[in-house]
Amino acid sequence: MKNPALRRSLALMSAFPLGVALQAQTTPATEATADATSTDADVVLLDPFTVTTEHEGYKAVDTLAGSRVRTDLRDTPSALSVVTSKLMQDLGVTNAESLLVYTNNTEVAGLSGNFSGVSSRGTGVALAGPAENNRLTKPGEVNRSRGLTAMDSTRNYFPSDIPWDGYNVSRVDISRGPNSFLFGVGSPSGISNASTNEAAFADKGSIEAHYGSFGSTRESLDLNKQLIPGELALRVDLVNDDKRYRQEPAFSHSKRAYGALRFDPKFLKTDSAYTKFQASFEHGTVKSNNPRTLPPVDYLTGYLNDPAASTTGYDPWQYTMDTNISVDPRKSLWAASGSVGNQYQWGNGPQLYWDAHSGALLSAGAASSTSPTGAGYGATSNTYNVHSQGYSGYAKAANYLWRQSHGNNEDDAPFKGAYRGTVKYYDETLDDPSVFDFYNHLIDGDNKREWQRWNAYNVNLVQSLFDERLVVQAVLDREEYHRGDEGLLSARTPTIMLDLNSYNLNANPSWLPGAKTNANVGRPLVFGDQGTRNTTDITRDNYQITTVYNLNFERDFSSKGLWASILGRHDFTALGSRNERSEEGRSYRVNGVDYSYHLLTGNNLNARAVDNNYNWLAYMGPSVLGSSGVRTGLSGLEQSLTPASLNSYSYYSKQWTAGASVNPTDPWTYTGKDGSSVTQIQADNPANYQSYTGINIPTVYGGSDVLGTGGSKSYQKISSLALLYQGHFWDDTIVPTFGYRKDTTMQRGNNPTTANGYIDSKTGIVNYNYDITDEGVESTTISRSYGVAVHLPKAIRKNLPEGTDLTFYYFHGANETPKVRYGLDGSQLPNETGETDDYSVQYDGFKGRFTARLTYFKTVNKNAFASVGQPLGTSMVKSLPEWTLLLHAYSMTHQSIPKDQNGYFMVPSTWDSWTKRRLGKLALRLDGRSSD
Repeated sequence: MKNPALRRSLALMSAFPLGVALQAQTTPATEATADATSTDADVVLLDPFTVTTEHEGYKAVDTLAGSRVRTDLRDTPSALSVVTSKLMQDLGVTNAESLLVYTNNTEVAGLSGNFSGVSSRGTGVALAGPAENNRLTKPGEVNRSRGLTAMDSTRNYFPSDIPWDGYNVSRVDISRGPNSFLFGVGSPSGISNASTNEAAFADKGSIEAHYGSFGSTRESLDLNKQLIPGELALRVDLVNDDKRYRQEPAFSHSKRAYGALRFDPKFLKTDSAYTKFQASFEHGTVKSNNPRTLPPVDYLTGYLNDPAASTTGYDPWQYTMDTNISVDPRKSLWAASGSVGNQYQWGNGPQLYWDAHSGALLSAGAASSTSPTGAGYGATSNTYNVHSQGYSGYAKAANYLWRQSHGNNEDDAPFKGAYRGTVKYYDETLDDPSVFDFYNHLIDGDNKREWQRWNAYNVNLVQSLFDERLVVQAVLDREEYHRGDEGLLSARTPTIMLDLNSYNLNANPSWLPGAKTNANVGRPLVFGDQGTRNTTDITRDNYQITTVYNLNFERDFSSKGLWASILGRHDFTALGSRNERSEEGRSYRVNGVDYSYHLLTGNNLNARAVDNNYNWLAYMGPSVLGSSGVRTGLSGLEQSLTPASLNSYSYYSKQWTAGASVNPTDPWTYTGKDGSSVTQIQADNPANYQSYTGINIPTVYGGSDVLGTGGSKSYQKISSLALLYQGHFWDDTIVPTFGYRKDTTMQRGNNPTTANGYIDSKTGIVNYNYDITDEGVESTTISRSYGVAVHLPKAIRKNLPEGTDLTFYYFHGANETPKVRYGLDGSQLPNETGETDDYSVQYDGFKGRFTARLTYFKTVNKNAFASVGQPLGTSMVKSLPEWTLLLHAYSMTHQSIPKDQNGYFMVPSTWDSWTKRRLGKLALRLDGRSSD
């Protein structure tokens, strides 16, 4: 059997930016040798679906990312970088997070990343949402290319959810920008592909052990064995990676095992044909408590540095606030009353009060007083807990006061637009380590976990015919992937604030006997709810057949003349595939308080089994009132905050204890909060009631079905047909490439609801045993990519010194992201699409020792997702317009919103609650039916 086309020598790769966009390319061709030789001197050849890996150094020779078959990098017009295993080993690169900071025009979030990666990008950081949950649960997927969206992660050129690890990866190919050569449907940002190790016909092996910062350890084994020389080989890779961080107690521990088999049956081999069979399997687990890269939101230092701030706290019974905004003009504007971000820390439901350092439960129970008859203990109002607030609330309060005193005129007002919400002022984060040492301490402590596990299978059959003129590949690929996370702070961004209550609300008002001062006034705290637990199961099944036909005019027509040189050789590739993806997500609470709490306390006599929520706060240190907060040294959650199986909760009992001697309608006179005499009736006198008492309520732990909060199932099938062509004209001087793809995407989904019977209307319990019943949505897309590489003619190159060559490239790429989305009016939105035009020039010199490639590109991403304010937002400024998209959405839809008989808008019931609330109110405002 003849040796196929010449293999290229090594090229300088783009992992080392030299001031220009460098890309991996090749030097002038040299004669290739076999990747290994069997004992009977038979040569093992590289088929069109296999790239060079075994003898590469830092420079790659070829790639499959150019046209789905092995292509010399120097002939590839698209923006590609190839990182070899040798380079990854020497750089200490083991995963996507540590690699993408080295490659051109790619970014990755995380501790060593080069962009934020927060989910609230463009809308600031707020306690109301988990800004960095994506990078905590899926750190390898929070990346982007060319400043756009996240790249698709693929494994052996199949979409994959498995995070790759260098222990079994032979190379990583990075394609920047849209390129339908690889996928017609995918991220317009690009693709990062990890190629796993193949078994080779050689006996070799290696063992590695690493010790790193903060006690990190890593051990790996790579063992390759020929079982039958030149015919059967087995490869085994193992890794144990225990990564530790400066931010204690964060960690990430992965264990993985991989095996690969190669079988080239000699009984099927002829002079013009051969067969290759490959199979691989991997099992892996990752358990982690990943570090945070975002400091907690600062609701602390603004108050402490305010000259108007109280050093004794505020009486919550006396603290007044406007009905529209939590601000008392006589107090510090860094203080507020009520609740924070819908977190009713001091509501009537179960509350737990912890000490963050010791983990001791200080108290449990509702913290607000419940009036016996509803008159409110002397008809007092505004009995809300007082706490500190952040920059956003301060800006809103200051702007509100100005408007109140200037007839709602904002001329010369501070923080313009803050009160009305037309301008958003973002909270700041607390990055002073002397207050809370975020850099060395994970604020969650051990109250957070992430995990992953998977099995991956791949079976690959290659049949070469007619002296490699025709080669067919059939691949079956399957992934079973599970991931999950849980944490007490998972539903929000951690926020540190001050308890400013000088009196407790779980006692009598401060002007009555029985009032109690708050022993925790001035103490910093962090707060949350019972936490969230999320699980996702994803199964991928991929089926692919690829056929390559090679036409070589010199070989096939026995011609060595000028026309054979001009017409050259050509590869025609046809690909058919079906990719199926099934996903199921489930969400739970971490634990809960049995719903009997609500029934026994009378808080909610209609409570159901799923009404088991509670809130908590943890005091992080002693009172800091009167200080600036510097060198406070606050504690994170240093212990696990897990409620006991049975806790005593304090609640207000309305049981009458005065007996018949007291007539409820008799007058009751007392000194009121302003010092004057107040007369009510004995029914309003708290002394006549049992008042606060304790009740034992069990805790509901994880695993109970009453903790389920929702779920979703989806199924996607992408059927693809691709035709690709690459030619080599005029002694490989001109290399055109063209690709045509047709992709049909079908998507179905479902989630449990009361309407479909999978949420019990009486108990509220979610039944996760449901099926996808809808017919689904189908769409077909056609995309084309094309490009050309033009090298210097050989007649010129041979006269240039030191192997000098100059190559010019042009590439046009296109593809789109398949995702069913709907607009405000209920119509299906178009898919996100991307197009790019790349212009490149590459210089090769010094006999392959130097390669530089400069690329100018214009990539356009259309129909991309954007949240309110995102196009204009950045976390580096304190204020930006927030209503930009909302106003635009209203302008597009308000004409079609029906009105009732009074002329008011009737927001469609199909709109979600956010849209109804925001857009409905906006419609009223813009039509003049509502004032500020």
